[in-house]
Amino acid sequence: MCGAAAQSGKTEIVGDVTKDPRYLACFAGTKSEIVVPIFADGRVVGEIDIDGTELNAFTREDQAFLEDVAALLAPLAPRR
Repeated sequence: MCGAAAQSGKTEIVGDVTKDPRYLACFAGTKSEIVVPIFADGRVVGEIDIDGTELNAFTREDQAFLEDVAALLAPLAPRR
C-alpha cells in the first residue's frame, strides 16, 4: 500500500487487506491499513502508514486528520 500511495500521491485506505492484491503483509494481525503521503517541494518524501487490527478500522475522518498531520510534517522534511 505504501508503494501505491507514493506512486499516486493519494491516501490509500484498505478496509480488508486480504482482498487487496497490492498488500504486502508485515504483521500477521493486520486487517486494514491507511497510508497517507507526505509532500515536500511537490514530491512524496514520506508516508504515515497505520495498520489496523480490525476490518474497516479507518474512516474518512481518520483520513482528514492524518492528511492534516502530513501537512504539518511536510515542512520538516530535509531539503535537497
